[in-house]
Amino acid sequence: MKNLFKKLFDTKFKKISWFVAIITIILCLGFIRTVPNYSKKYGFEIVSKEDYRKYQQGYCLSEKKYLRNLNISDIHKAIWQFLDENLKEEILYNKLICEQDSQGCYKDEIGYYEIENITLENWYEAFYKEFKKGKRIDDIVKNMKLQKVNPKDYLIIDEITNTAGFSKPIIFKKRYTSILLDYDFFYDRHQHIIMLNHIKTGDNIEMYKKQYYFGREIQIYPKPIKFDNCGNIDYDAEKQAKEDAKRYFDFVKNGG
Repeated sequence: MKNLFKKLFDTKFKKISWFVAIITIILCLGFIRTVPNYSKKYGFEIVSKEDYRKYQQGYCLSEKKYLRNLNISDIHKAIWQFLDENLKEEILYNKLICEQDSQGCYKDEIGYYEIENITLENWYEAFYKEFKKGKRIDDIVKNMKLQKVNPKDYLIIDEITNTAGFSKPIIFKKRYTSILLDYDFFYDRHQHIIMLNHIKTGDNIEMYKKQYYFGREIQIYPKPIKFDNCGNIDYDAEKQAKEDAKRYFDFVKNGG
C-alpha cells in the first residue's frame, strides 16, 4: 500500500494533478446532480443544481416546459410509449418463436383493434354470455368485425382518480390470449410510476371490483413501470422479448 501511495504521489506534477482532481470532484458534487431520463441508455442524465431543482418541480428538461398541465401531459406520453413498447415486445417475441418453432408461431396479426358496434356501454352484454360458456376473448371475437386502431387516439386521463384508459374497448391481439382494455391504467406522479391493473381475458368468470368486469384479473406487469418528467418510460422491449422467448424455449425443452 505504501509503495502504491508513493507511485501515485512521487512527483510534484502527480501531487498537483491529484489535488486538482480532488477539488474538481468536490466542486462537481456541489454543483451537479443526476435525474431520471429513460430516453438515455443508462436511464439518467447529469444536470446542474438549478436544473435538478426544476426537475424536482416536474419540469421536462429536454422540452423546456412543464408537461403535467398540458393537453398532452407526461402521463399521456408515458402511456403512449408503453403501448408502443408493449406492442414491439409482443411482435419481436412472436418473431423469435416463429424463427425456431413453426408450431408455436402465432399466425394472427398482433396489434390493437376496435370491435364494430361495441362500446363501453354495451361490451358487457355482448361478451357476458360467451364468458359464461367458458370462451376466451380470442374465440368470442372470431366472428366479430375487427378494425386495427391506434389506441392513443382514444386515451383519456382522469386527474381526480389518477387513472387512465380508453373511450372505447380496445382488443390487444397477442400470443396466448387477447385482452380487452378499457379503463385499466393507474398512475402515481409522486412516485413516477404507471401500472396496468385489470386485464379481462374471459378465461373464467368472477366479479371484478367494478360490477361489470367479468373474466380473470391478471397482474401481467407485477412491477410498476417508471417514467420521467418528459413521459419516457423505463421499458426495454427488446430485452423483455428475448427473456420471454428464452422462458418459452426452456419450457418447451423441459417438456412443457
